Amino acid sequence: MMNEQDDSLIRSSDEEPVPSGDEHICTDPDTCTADQPQEHLVVPESFEAPVASKPSKIKKHVTPRNIALGVIAIFVLVVGGLSSYVYTHASTDKTVRALTTKLPFPALILGRSVITFNDFYKEQDSLKKYFATSEAQAGQVPDEEQMKSMIIQTLVNKAVVEKLANDYGVKLAPSKVQEFYQSFLDSNVGSTEESIKQQLQDTFGWTPEQFKKQIIEPIALSTEVATYIAESPFFQKPLKDEIESAYKRVTTGGEDFVTVGTEVHERVKMSLKSDLGFVNKSDLPEAWASHVVDLETGKTTDIIELPQGYAIFKVSDRIKSQEKAKKAAGATDEQLHLLTITVPKKTLDQVVQEYLAKTPVTTLIKM
Repeated sequence: MMNEQDDSLIRSSDEEPVPSGDEHICTDPDTCTADQPQEHLVVPESFEAPVASKPSKIKKHVTPRNIALGVIAIFVLVVGGLSSYVYTHASTDKTVRALTTKLPFPALILGRSVITFNDFYKEQDSLKKYFATSEAQAGQVPDEEQMKSMIIQTLVNKAVVEKLANDYGVKLAPSKVQEFYQSFLDSNVGSTEESIKQQLQDTFGWTPEQFKKQIIEPIALSTEVATYIAESPFFQKPLKDEIESAYKRVTTGGEDFVTVGTEVHERVKMSLKSDLGFVNKSDLPEAWASHVVDLETGKTTDIIELPQGYAIFKVSDRIKSQEKAKKAAGATDEQLHLLTITVPKKTLDQVVQEYLAKTPVTTLIKM
């Protein structure tokens, strides 16, 4: 007999589950109560667990990165195809010109400097227009290969000068460009500025601004770089050391002036003779005159810095002379027997050639 306290206690049957009053299901001969829910639940045979949906493979692979890579791949293929056409066809090909005018295809590579097809065409067009004029036709007109060589040399020289200017911080002021342009206008004596503009258009196909860009700016920049090189201790020190050594040899060293001068001139590859012979005082260049006219015979000047180099002079003898043209007036002109040791300064052209000797030029354009 179960008492009232055991009414809630239910023992399960071996054959089938017996529901309790609280509708808990017992599946084993264990007991379960309303206060203690069962631990073992029966899962119906018809029950199926929900299947997690699989992520779409297409969505997984379509990412911004993949899209970007695809675009880049297409771009590379297109550019590769265009490059193949440009570099396997002559520069005179219309398609090549159309492509390279729109896109900056390299025509020449000089170190890290790139010269484009467009740069080449600008030079080519102006030269062809010039050589088509009657003035040019009177002379020798270069063939296509010669013209190409001229253009490449011009472009390479411009590129080297620009590289040197960038390397050494040489800046070209707009006022300097205008100054050179004004000098060009002034050199055309008897021509108006309007007529010069027309001549530029007829001869080269240029406006004044294009003329400044193509011709005036490179000339002005070259002048500025040349001035920098002439005044630069970095470029000129070895040559200044050469003249200082020669000066010591002929002064404190007591060596023969002409012998030392000949040796120095050969070393610096200068064809000037050390013995200049007799020179009329009136014919002396202004840069020398102030240093030698009053120099005592047998004496040597200090080192003179000239625009083109360094020099030492010695007056070995003096004579008075009367030129035929001056005899009527009784005028006389003194002649000086001059000796010199001269060391030229390093020039822009030399620096450019030295740069090109160690920097190969790769020509990509096909004629």
